Amino acid sequence: MHALIDGDIPKYAIAFACQRDVYTDGKQEFFVRKSLAGMEVVSLETEETQHYPELRSKKAVLEETRLTHSRIDVDPVANCLHSVKVMIDGIIKASGATSYSVYLTKGECFRFKLSPIYKANRADVPKPVLIPEIQKYLINKYNAQFCTDIEADDALGIAQCQDPRKTIICTTDKDLDMIPGSHYNWNKESVYQVSSDQGLRFFWQQVLTGDSVDNIIGLKGIGCKTALKLLADVPTKDCKEFCLNEYLKRDRTKENFILNCKLLWILRKPLSETYALKA
Repeated sequence: MHALIDGDIPKYAIAFACQRDVYTDGKQEFFVRKSLAGMEVVSLETEETQHYPELRSKKAVLEETRLTHSRIDVDPVANCLHSVKVMIDGIIKASGATSYSVYLTKGECFRFKLSPIYKANRADVPKPVLIPEIQKYLINKYNAQFCTDIEADDALGIAQCQDPRKTIICTTDKDLDMIPGSHYNWNKESVYQVSSDQGLRFFWQQVLTGDSVDNIIGLKGIGCKTALKLLADVPTKDCKEFCLNEYLKRDRTKENFILNCKLLWILRKPLSETYALKA
């Protein structure tokens, strides 16, 4: 089997894990962390810990304590790259693959041109400091490929659909569950199969719910459970018409429906051949 690895997820997960924001009260420095008992503020100098069990977010702690951002504390690059190696090698081994391809998203994909609010909820989140070093390492060590105009997700979908019997998608992103074939989710330590019918039904479920992670607004009041219930008795071939009618019933337009389909559809053919979803 040939592993198709979404390199964006390890890249960001490890880069964020290898840095922490440091805050100050003007006298000493602190970092903020979440524990099972709530939020904690820890002194870098004395390691004294202040507990805030009633608070649930870093933002709430900063508002309560009036700490201000001082700097970003970053782990040694070598430590970070070792973590990348351990993760990628572990993915390849656990997926049962004997060869692999790693994909990385470069710049903005075509979806940003379709919708000005696509991923706008991430606009104010600074990229981790070590992203360039991790990307360079993935390219040099694993021959990672940059994806232009499409996302790494799309590259995985296209590659899998070209030869589904010999490839396995490796990701923790649920969006890829619309692509038929073999899958490996390293968070769940699970290898599983997605049929063509299952993939299409998952896509139509996404059309109803939207995707808050990517700022794609679905139908109000419809979460995963409700979407599954609504589609339960609908034949797959009728899901498109059913979902469009749900949009119209809930004061959304056909254009809105088509746009969300295009934003949510993971490509199965190159962008030049299939512009997202024909609707």
